[in-house]
Amino acid sequence: MPERPALVALDIDGTLAGEDGLVSAYSRQIVSQLAGAEVSGVIISGRPERSVLEIARSLGLTAPVISYEGAVVTDPVSGSRMSVQPMTTVEVEQALAAGRRFGLSPTLFGLDDWYAEAPDQSNQIIADILGQAACWGPLDQVVAQTPLVKVMLGASPERLDQIGPALEAACPALVRSMPDFYGAVADGVSKEAALAFVLDRLGLGPDQAWGFGDSDNDIGWLSSLGWAVVPANARPGVKALADQIIGHHSDDSVARHIAQQVLDQPDRPSPKETP
Repeated sequence: MPERPALVALDIDGTLAGEDGLVSAYSRQIVSQLAGAEVSGVIISGRPERSVLEIARSLGLTAPVISYEGAVVTDPVSGSRMSVQPMTTVEVEQALAAGRRFGLSPTLFGLDDWYAEAPDQSNQIIADILGQAACWGPLDQVVAQTPLVKVMLGASPERLDQIGPALEAACPALVRSMPDFYGAVADGVSKEAALAFVLDRLGLGPDQAWGFGDSDNDIGWLSSLGWAVVPANARPGVKALADQIIGHHSDDSVARHIAQQVLDQPDRPSPKETP
């Protein structure tokens, strides 16, 4: 294991957050101590900017945060956007066409709102995670009128496992982002590119950073860093590149690893394990 990092990059869903999509009190307590140890904490997520900013601020993080798979980079202190890369109309339409071909549930994301045509199980998952209701209406009209940064296509994990290769062939921009979703962003946008932008702004090299992630859309940026740590629930391709595999994300494994290996704190049960 390398020396203590100067920066820790943290994915949210399936990594830092639990099964309920929330960051536990224990994880907040641990991650909020990074600044005192002179370690920058960077949230790197496919979630909308609003959700990512709320999490970063609750953790006391001041380094730029990455949202929408890297399409937006924001200063959590001032709230100013440092980088915004929207999708073209053609890119959105190609992703939607692939989703409709396979009968998937589509959602669109603008900078401040998200859009769906009718309530279903997939967009209810998004609503529960974000705590924000969708704007309902015909998506073709949204595409014509609203700048968009991300498309998501939802179905059961079993259905996406079944059609994944054909879906990716139909629209190569689509990447599995969560068990229940594929996502697409603008050409050239990635978490890896956004993190490189943040590292450059902070004057750090990738070898000085540790990364924590679990999904296929984390492979690029995890591979670029000095040390890649993934939870036991990570997808096979992510585990294959990991420098270290830790416990399941629902057990606060990321926070516990940070406590031990970054903050040099003794191992102890998270509050949820305390009798």
